[in-house]
Amino acid sequence: MNLLMHICCANCSLYPIKTLSEKGISITGLWFNPNIHPYTEYSLRLDAVKQLQKLWKLNIEYIDYYGVREFIERTGNGGENRCRVCYEMRL
Repeated sequence: MNLLMHICCANCSLYPIKTLSEKGISITGLWFNPNIHPYTEYSLRLDAVKQLQKLWKLNIEYIDYYGVREFIERTGNGGENRCRVCYEMRL
């Protein structure tokens, strides 16, 4: 079985990648996190995922788009639309 798995950061992906791989599932990771801010956090997470990819020889696709401005424009000061907008941007 093949699985495309969204990766928000290296730490959160460790357990699912290990567990699913042990069950014979072939994982392709997807890095697409346009709403992570500040940019320093975005960059640190991206670098950590790239390090994990090298260490574990993972197949990961990257959509390196920092879209926090769009996210903030669509959500205003946060509120009830924040989660919906986040899912819409990623899906």
